Amino acid sequence: MIGKAKKKIHHKLLIQIGILLTLICSLSVFVNIYAIYGGSVKMYLQAKNDMISADLERIKKPFDYDDKRVISWLFKEWERLGDKISDPVDVDEKADEEINKKLFASSDESIFSSFKKVRYPRLERLTDKEKERVAKMIYYSTMLDFAYSNKEYNYDSLYCIDIGKASQGFTFFSFKFDDLEGDDYIFYDESKLEEYKEEYKLGKMSDYTISDHPAIETILAQEEPEIVYETVEGSGEKDKHYIGYITVAKTDDMCVTVCISYNWSEFASSLSGNLRIMAVLSLGGSFVSSALVLFSIYTFAIKPLRKVKHGVQTYMKNKDKDEVVRSMSEIRTQNEFGILANDISQLAVEIDRYTNENVQLATEKERVSAELDLAARIQSGSLPKEFPEMENYDLYAYIKPAKEVGGDFYDFFFIDEDHLGMVIADVSGKGIPAALFMMMTKILLKNYIMANLPPAQALYCANNKICENNPNNMFVTAWLGIIDLKTGHVVASNAGHEYPILRTGDGKYDIMKDKHGFVLGGIEDKKYDEYEFDLEKNGAIFLYTDGVAEATNTKDELFGTSRIVDALNNAPDASPKEILDMVNKEVDKFVGDAAQFDDLTMLCIKNK
Repeated sequence: MIGKAKKKIHHKLLIQIGILLTLICSLSVFVNIYAIYGGSVKMYLQAKNDMISADLERIKKPFDYDDKRVISWLFKEWERLGDKISDPVDVDEKADEEINKKLFASSDESIFSSFKKVRYPRLERLTDKEKERVAKMIYYSTMLDFAYSNKEYNYDSLYCIDIGKASQGFTFFSFKFDDLEGDDYIFYDESKLEEYKEEYKLGKMSDYTISDHPAIETILAQEEPEIVYETVEGSGEKDKHYIGYITVAKTDDMCVTVCISYNWSEFASSLSGNLRIMAVLSLGGSFVSSALVLFSIYTFAIKPLRKVKHGVQTYMKNKDKDEVVRSMSEIRTQNEFGILANDISQLAVEIDRYTNENVQLATEKERVSAELDLAARIQSGSLPKEFPEMENYDLYAYIKPAKEVGGDFYDFFFIDEDHLGMVIADVSGKGIPAALFMMMTKILLKNYIMANLPPAQALYCANNKICENNPNNMFVTAWLGIIDLKTGHVVASNAGHEYPILRTGDGKYDIMKDKHGFVLGGIEDKKYDEYEFDLEKNGAIFLYTDGVAEATNTKDELFGTSRIVDALNNAPDASPKEILDMVNKEVDKFVGDAAQFDDLTMLCIKNK
């Protein structure tokens, strides 16, 4: 069952990869087809544009008159004559000779051979009847010219229309070349000529509105005639046309344009058929390619991956690195999976070595932890835990190290029945070195006080003793005081420690800025000052280390001495234990989730 499950999982992976590859290939095919279609259409349009440009330039040639006013006059005459333009022109050599004399200076020139050279002022010499004759003759000449020159062109229809403001869509001539079969032109077949006149007669108004033909707006705005193209949707499904325009005559109220129209639907149908064939071939190729890719993936990826997975599972089960190395050596592919198999072999060896080292480190860590725990118990045991019951005084102290062991300490001891020594100190650094330094300093200060030295002298002697052998340049701040239990008189000295906070009588707690001496262990033979004060009835003194004032919250704000004073004054009549508990809670509340980075020590004595 397990083997079948594994096989199913790998086949599922193969199916997932196959689906993904098929989707990617299909998407790629569609993108390519779309790109090819867009490129084909663009190339086709460019070719059409080049062909239409050449056609329009040829079609425009009959209208290239030396005097542009003549072609404008001609179009206006055609538009004025309307259906009369189709009336037969009688053969009248004498009339033609008279017209030639008025229009040309040379007798060799005639209407059909040299009309393009006519200057507009010469036209004014003609009578109305002569002008009509000239207009009809040039019209038939132009129509025959178009019929002959465009016989072999492959466009659907040719128009010459006026799209000026006054007569937008006015037709001058319009050919649909489906009507021309072989050499049988409409101009030679009288029956077709009558039919042609009726359907495409001069003056027919075509629907050439700007909304349906945006190219008109471009044409009307041109300074010089340029070819303009547009695609126009017809009324039927296959009536889409691609049209090219060129202006041949333009005045304030007239814009005569020659248009060539091509059936777009035939091209689109042919192009779509080719694209369908391309799509079928591309999709078929994508499926074949996907199958080949899947086979390659199975051979060069999934099979080695199964062996890799089996080797990893074996190692997870029995932690036998030799079995993993043997199993991975069977994968001989030179691709990434072969490299992966080699890396797994090395990883198994490294994990085995690392595990052995971790076992040794764990053993060593347990030993160090046990020693630290012993050191913490020794340090804690060195600090007084039993607070003396005194008739007129109440005393309490509290310490919370930042690590297992710390450098802060407090101490109190009876010098005699009437005098009590009190010490609070803070050693630089943390951990075991600070704890050892703290033990030495505690012993020195207590010994010198018990030898009946005053506080300043005790600090002096302790400083010199520490300076004798201090290779690591460690130091300690300390406040040392002796209280006369009968009178409440206190003699104290400060070696760079925090200011004490004093309550006098029934008043409030306030900082007592005493004289600071230099830290212990800094400079040898350093003198220290003493000062004295009285601890009145209901008075108290609160001593602390910088771990209280410099407790920091998550916003890097310090608790500060002002908050200590405020906490003390919240309950000035409280007992020392209540005071220390209250300050500790305020510090914890302020610090929140921030880690404790320094030892926190407090001592308070109150005159009841």
